[in-house]
Amino acid sequence: EVFPGAALRLLLLLTPAFNVLAPRVPAPLVCLIARNLGVASGLIAWRDSPFAAQELAADRTGDVAAVVRPGAGWFPIEQYRSHTWQWTAAQGDVVIETWPRARVVTLQLDFALRSPVPRTVVISRDGRELWRTAIGTTLSPHHLIVPVAAGKTTLNFSTDTPGASEGPGADPRKLAFALYDVQVSVREK
Repeated sequence: EVFPGAALRLLLLLTPAFNVLAPRVPAPLVCLIARNLGVASGLIAWRDSPFAAQELAADRTGDVAAVVRPGAGWFPIEQYRSHTWQWTAAQGDVVIETWPRARVVTLQLDFALRSPVPRTVVISRDGRELWRTAIGTTLSPHHLIVPVAAGKTTLNFSTDTPGASEGPGADPRKLAFALYDVQVSVREK
């Protein structure tokens, strides 16, 4: 199936129309029950529907849109329930694009960071440090205000502490830190 669960999501949207027609058919109660059996599976399919694999976050407010994508330096996106994250061995870029491109757009990035061992993470743009924090083994929420000019910018997340394996027999990748649950918000002036 090209779009997993698409049929169930479509039936979920058609359920109210079927329910309106239920009183007009013989055995309306049986018809009503049968036509609503797919509601639970449709909701599950909707919740688990695929997302753009190379998109961490997106927002649109009025005539301004923003998309946040991973750049170089990250392992593939991982996902469990409502959480998404990416690990890096030492540094990774986050690319932000905005529309319209002709104006400066101010964004708020909300995200969380976690590391197998305590370390410092630095966010820089064009070689200039914007933000620095110490993180540990528990998920820590953060936010950053970012002005974007000319429709595109790249933020570099890095640490000077090399990545390490999480434990014996664990993931063979060298993991420095993970970027979790990125959200972007367009801030109107």
